[in-house]
Amino acid sequence: MNEDFKELNVAVFYGGWSNEREVSIRSGLKVLNALKRRKYNVIGYDIKRETLLDIIYNKPIDIVFLMTHGKWGEDGSIQGLLDSLGILYTGSDVTSSALCMDKIFTKLIFNKLNIPTPDYTTISRKENNIRLDNYPYIIKPRRDGSSVGIEIIHNENELNDYLKNNDSFQPKFLLEKYIEGIELTCGIIGTEDNTEALPLLEIRPKNEFYDYEAKYTKGMTDFIIPARIPADVARKVTQLSIRAYREMECRDFGRVDSIIDSNNNIYLLEINTLPGMTDLSDLPIEAKAKNISYDELVEIILLSALKRRKQ
Repeated sequence: MNEDFKELNVAVFYGGWSNEREVSIRSGLKVLNALKRRKYNVIGYDIKRETLLDIIYNKPIDIVFLMTHGKWGEDGSIQGLLDSLGILYTGSDVTSSALCMDKIFTKLIFNKLNIPTPDYTTISRKENNIRLDNYPYIIKPRRDGSSVGIEIIHNENELNDYLKNNDSFQPKFLLEKYIEGIELTCGIIGTEDNTEALPLLEIRPKNEFYDYEAKYTKGMTDFIIPARIPADVARKVTQLSIRAYREMECRDFGRVDSIIDSNNNIYLLEINTLPGMTDLSDLPIEAKAKNISYDELVEIILLSALKRRKQ
């Protein structure tokens, strides 16, 4: 452990009030135990709306290790609160968190930067009698993570039923052209020029796609590392992933998801600025393939954020 920081009060925030609360708790408790094993002065907090301010104002906190997922947890909301109070935290800042959480804004930036990504359109839940060609599509709530609310849409009836019955409060959805191929994810640790890509992970879900169940249910997905793709394609995916991460000014750690079609065309899908850290999460699997243990990975993330303490 870095002795310079052994006296700091580290708070792990997890839980929250998004629809990803359960996953956040699982991630947070694992991170908490890892920091305890590394002998940091650490306390975990299951945050709720009614307790968050009390914790921030009345508990000794030098840095927050954020393991909050979903809306209010990784969309810049809690990041903005901590920034306004001058409290250091792990992960991307307000702007990067908000832009990466918003799938439509991410698409706009990818297009502006000529980063390959599937064709898409946006759609409102108020629309009806929609006419589209070239099904299937993937529909995604604009600002949710962990594949919550994502479905493959095969025809107009399915699309209209989705918009009618989806209980999301979001007024707009991303409708992305479905690309059949190999799903990949590239974990990245570090900030700016000190970023390092982890080995590419190939994801083979047993469901139709990598949905919430496939992500967090043991045995529902095969994780293959290194990914079974040509070496030159792997290099290009890694380069594009690092470029996207840096262009979005992500910090400390993140994950860039992509897919490769049968002709080895690469399409970046999205960036996750607070990846899960559960037993089944992608980032720890990728780190392990590079001989980085779970506890080491957690400490790397913490120390990356602590470098900003001196600025």
